[in-house]
Amino acid sequence: MDPDRTLTLTDAATLAGCSRKALERRVERGSLVATRDDDGQRRVRVADLLRAGLVTLTPACVEPGAAPERMAEAESEVEALRTALVATEAAELVRASMSARAACRASVSSASSLAW
Repeated sequence: MDPDRTLTLTDAATLAGCSRKALERRVERGSLVATRDDDGQRRVRVADLLRAGLVTLTPACVEPGAAPERMAEAESEVEALRTALVATEAAELVRASMSARAACRASVSSASSLAW
């Protein structure tokens, strides 16, 4: 499933195995990110459900009772995807931090020049 795909809260709740209300409460608390679409419906990215631990990645090619070596290969693939997700999130945080610092410096510089 594409991590950037968005789901309605109802579909996300079905996927996560919880109620829509439970997801609404998470959104209100800020522990789950949701956006509103053009129709005003809240939508949640699959990546945000993964990040919140509400769903896990399971390779579709692995059938229950599959050979242990195939299971190990699939688990390794899932771990690589999780690592990539964490690295992407870290890079986004660094970029946001650098941008905020630059904006702060520009603001301070602008205020300093006005004070003289």
